Amino acid sequence: GDLGFITVSLWKLLNNEQPVIFGDGSVVRDYIYIDDVVSANLLALEKVTENKILNLGFGEGFSQNQIIEAMGRVLGKEIKPKYVEEKKADVQKIYLDISRIRAQLGWEPKVSLEEGIKKTYKYLKRLV
Repeated sequence: GDLGFITVSLWKLLNNEQPVIFGDGSVVRDYIYIDDVVSANLLALEKVTENKILNLGFGEGFSQNQIIEAMGRVLGKEIKPKYVEEKKADVQKIYLDISRIRAQLGWEPKVSLEEGIKKTYKYLKRLV
């Protein structure tokens, strides 16, 4: 598919293709690994909170260029993405304030960006 910059980029790398970056790679997103999403949701089922809406994310933003650099460190090789025209509708920066979920559930993300990339790559490699 087209969604999920990390997964799509890793899939391309596994298929000997270049990852594609729309624009200059400065678009920032909040990436969270699925294990952390599951743990936060399970905790939310157990605890009563003051607020019914809590942001769930890593709480830090990473640019697409930073993601590619992290992939290179994880895979032990230099990755040269293909830069194409930016998407006009892209919001430049999106990352979440997770202070409420920290305070009200005592939850913290556990999987680092690089560990999440490593786990995702390992999973996708089994599908090739």
